[in-house]
Amino acid sequence: MSEAHTPRRRIWQEAPILAFVLGEVLLAVIANMADPEPSTPLWRFGLVIALGVALLARHRHWRWLLPVILVLNAAGMSISVLVFATYFYAT
Repeated sequence: MSEAHTPRRRIWQEAPILAFVLGEVLLAVIANMADPEPSTPLWRFGLVIALGVALLARHRHWRWLLPVILVLNAAGMSISVLVFATYFYAT
């Protein structure tokens, strides 16, 4: 525990979050490029990456962060961000 009685950030806890989010984005980009007429705009992939990085700030005392991530994820439509944000919000 750190000084403010908050859990310490450990790389083994944070790395899987980024790995799942980036893996989902990578697979979506590959699937989008294989389509002759791409249906997913590129800004959506950037939004999902930004939301995945925003999940790393969940240890701060920003009570509004996880609900905002959940709302913005409606535009990004990322299942991994949805699962992580819902779990972190519930615990």
